[in-house]
Formats: sequence, C-alpha cells, structure tokens
Amino acid sequence: IRLSGVFPGANWRFDLMPPYWQVAASSLAVLFPFAAIGLWLTASWGAVIWFACAVAEIVMYVGFPDLFGAKPMIALSHGLVILLYVGFRVAIAWQKRRAEA
Repeated sequence: IRLSGVFPGANWRFDLMPPYWQVAASSLAVLFPFAAIGLWLTASWGAVIWFACAVAEIVMYVGFPDLFGAKPMIALSHGLVILLYVGFRVAIAWQKRRAEA
C-alpha cells in the first residue's frame, strides 16, 4: 500500500519516502511474493527467501527502530514462525531417520 501511494500520511508516497524506506519497501514487495510462490510450490528456495525477508524485517524493526519504527509484535511473530518452521523440519527429519532404521 505504501508503494502505490494510497497510505494516510504526508510523506508516504514512494517518491517522498526516505531512501532507507524506499529500499526496504521495494525489496520486500518483490521478495515476499516470490517467497509465497516458493512456499506454495514446496520448493526449498521459497523457505530461504521467506527466511531472508523475515530476518530483514526483524532487523528493520528491532535493529533500527529510530528509522523504521518499533514494531516488536512483527519481529516476535516472525521469530515464532521461524522457530515453528525449524521445529517442523527437525520433526520431519527425525521421523525419516526413524523410518529408515
């Protein structure tokens, strides 16, 4: 919504955004759909791209709150989903190893 310019606020049209927001918004706007397609296709690259986007948002909101604003719930939700994903991958690997034995 920020990229299209339909956002309440004076400086949130894309051409009026600060450069760090332009880079973050355009990068995530391109990468998140690719991650979604990769996850939907169950391709391994989908999880990698999603992980990179999630870490980027965590770094944005936790590492640079003076630039991007403090949004701890977004960072916390990304962190919890990352842990959940890792837990599922470990469980699947454990089941495969147990089935082979």
